[in-house]
Amino acid sequence: MNASSTRLALIPRNNRGVVASIQRPIRRLACVSLMIIFTQLIALPPAMAADAIDREHAIEIAKGLNGGIGKVLGVATTQDASGNTLYAVKLIANGRVRVFKINKAQ
Repeated sequence: MNASSTRLALIPRNNRGVVASIQRPIRRLACVSLMIIFTQLIALPPAMAADAIDREHAIEIAKGLNGGIGKVLGVATTQDASGNTLYAVKLIANGRVRVFKINKAQ
């Protein structure tokens, strides 16, 4: 095999091979970027929850934020640094304990 034949083997025979090899990583990057963006949009923080009228309403809101599942371990009334009253709802689901802080309606 001489030098001219190895050089020809390294060069694509048509432009389609070059374009496809460039487009493939760009498509992967675009798909991964979109997946990250959609994941961030779906995972809303609990601070976006509606205000609860009473204890039962706070439990309902917390279960909704937890995917509609979970057993209530407890509900406590607390106040934040600005003096707003909050319900701290503790739920367990799938072996995971989470505490949701829900604002009390004024």
